Amino acid sequence: AKDRILDFADRYESVADEKEKEFLNEFRTAYLEWSLANEELIAAAKDKKMDVITNVMMTKEDPARDKLRSVLNKMQDKAAEDSIAAAETEKETYLMARNLLLLVGGAISFLAIAISVVLMRSVSKSIDRVIGQLKENSVQVGGAASQIASSSQS
Repeated sequence: AKDRILDFADRYESVADEKEKEFLNEFRTAYLEWSLANEELIAAAKDKKMDVITNVMMTKEDPARDKLRSVLNKMQDKAAEDSIAAAETEKETYLMARNLLLLVGGAISFLAIAISVVLMRSVSKSIDRVIGQLKENSVQVGGAASQIASSSQS
């Protein structure tokens, strides 16, 4: 188990930032101190030396365990800070993306309205021109009909 824990620390160090590397070095030191104290305790327990067990626990194992806990707590606090920073970055990215989407959507809407107005004016001018020509033609047809009606009465 000791080799697996230290191997993991070695692998993690390749992607760790400077602060995390400091924590890993502290962790390795504290873990090795604690491991050595535990090995002494196991040996003393096998030999049933209660005075040695008490001495090792008080002078080596307890302080090493406390140091290890302290380092692990620091690492946990750093991980929590990193998580909060990542969440803030994600929030900023989301807000920027949302604002960009609103801006692009607004620009596209403006262009669509402008194109619609231009097309509407173009079509309405064409229709007005056709209506004007139809009015002129109806006046001419009306005049011709009047002439035909007056010539047929005479």
